[in-house]
Amino acid sequence: MARVADYSIIADSVMQSSSTNFSVPDNIHAGSRSVLRFKIKARGYDKRDVPFGSFDGMETKLRLNGNTVWTWNWTNDSNPTRVFQEVIPAGVVKPGENTFSFIVDFDDPDGGLSIIEISDAVLWWQADI
Repeated sequence: MARVADYSIIADSVMQSSSTNFSVPDNIHAGSRSVLRFKIKARGYDKRDVPFGSFDGMETKLRLNGNTVWTWNWTNDSNPTRVFQEVIPAGVVKPGENTFSFIVDFDDPDGGLSIIEISDAVLWWQADI
């Protein structure tokens, strides 16, 4: 049996919620690792809705099917827009419907608000044909 690489598009534009479902074909090789690629943009607002660039203490986690697969701890030196790739362990992605979600933890003592935008998320996986 031959093995090929293919992909599933998780989000082509900015995700409108912190969770979305996507499909992977039944012939996925679940014993192989996958590769997740996504764009992330951070924006911060103080309690007066004025944009600011301080993200110290903000943490973002991405999950696939409830498994945390990527964590980023932001600092003031962090570029607020980046593209990342992450190798996903074997067995996390399953045939059929999968769930991609993200969580933001930001404790701003000044009462600010952080907004994370995730877009252009793609998962590469291997399949048997």
